[in-house]
Amino acid sequence: MGIDGAGKSTLVAALRSTLEAGGREVVPVTWEAAVSELGGDRSAYPLATLETLGVEGWRLMYADLPAYRDIPGWLADHGAREMIGMLPVDPVGGRQSALVTSALIEMTGHQLLQAEVVVPALARGAVTVCDGFGFKNVLKVLRMAQLVPGPVPAASVELLIRHAREVFGGGFMRPRVGLLLDADPALTYGWRIGQRDRLGPVEDLSLAGRPGRESYLEFQSALAAEFRSVAASWGWHALPVDGRPQDRTIAEALDVVLLGTRPAGAAAR
Repeated sequence: MGIDGAGKSTLVAALRSTLEAGGREVVPVTWEAAVSELGGDRSAYPLATLETLGVEGWRLMYADLPAYRDIPGWLADHGAREMIGMLPVDPVGGRQSALVTSALIEMTGHQLLQAEVVVPALARGAVTVCDGFGFKNVLKVLRMAQLVPGPVPAASVELLIRHAREVFGGGFMRPRVGLLLDADPALTYGWRIGQRDRLGPVEDLSLAGRPGRESYLEFQSALAAEFRSVAASWGWHALPVDGRPQDRTIAEALDVVLLGTRPAGAAAR
């Protein structure tokens, strides 16, 4: 878990490579992986439901914008991963009720992923890895909803955030190994812009009418503080992302994960 641009995908790729080289079956656990990689009949349960939940979660982020109508077609024509790359950048204006519903749909989807993907994988001795623990996006979208005008009181959104913290920190959803990439938003902004010359979807406060660097730093700094708090309360291992060589972070993470995934059947998420 970590803010946008912290290096989660890079770290998970290294973990997966090392674990597979050691003879372990590694199962990626994200909505995109379930739809795109895990295979099977996409018209059957649970993939059909996962796909529907994923599409609706993303669509609701762009209510009142053209992408709301386009996302189902993009998914059908291009697949989950390419569809996410086609989402609009800096979409100005969001609908509060849609954002709240999107977060709740995402939480529902993670419950389904845990029950239908993670639990069976662990039962057969595999390791599951996730480069975006579900609480991260749920918190991000609910905090965004508090900044967008609408009928849902801030106190009601705060109640949903507390509920999400309890759900993802509870026994069913809690991973065997939790890693927090505790990143400096000023660094991650530079890396994001350097990688693709733009921010990704919903990384700044564009949906609240404030796109750009300053709103990215404000939003991601607030999220980083919350991730730090919740990771400490859950007993996760924090890895500083402060400009030190990425190889050092990966090596430290490998030590934590390899220790935590003994004996067989452990989860590194």
